Amino acid sequence: MKIVELRMEIRGLAVSGFVLAALLAAQPATGEPGPAKYQVRLLRVEPPWLAVSATLPIDRQALEMGTSRPADVPELDKAGWPALIANLRVSDAAGETLQVTSAGPKGWLLAKPHSGLLKIEYEVEYL
Repeated sequence: MKIVELRMEIRGLAVSGFVLAALLAAQPATGEPGPAKYQVRLLRVEPPWLAVSATLPIDRQALEMGTSRPADVPELDKAGWPALIANLRVSDAAGETLQVTSAGPKGWLLAKPHSGLLKIEYEVEYL
């Protein structure tokens, strides 16, 4: 299987197209510690399967995803983009794992509010 690697450095949290919907959106921290950075690997073309690694500035407890619902995919209509996310891992700048719980179609909640950079890794299988 051929793996295509895309690297993007993003200032702010706006990305267009399918990748935007697949990426977690976090509120930038006041005195932002740096831009959000995303690495997206295409693991499979059909159906699309992506591996995402992101470093995001955050100053809150919620990890939220976009609310768009393209392509009339039943899983998206019912449970939002989190329905397509697997193997979610969240850690702080020191590499310590942070616990998260589901917030339904909106995304996830950290066990407690966090300020600073987070590393978020997950896979998206777009059925």
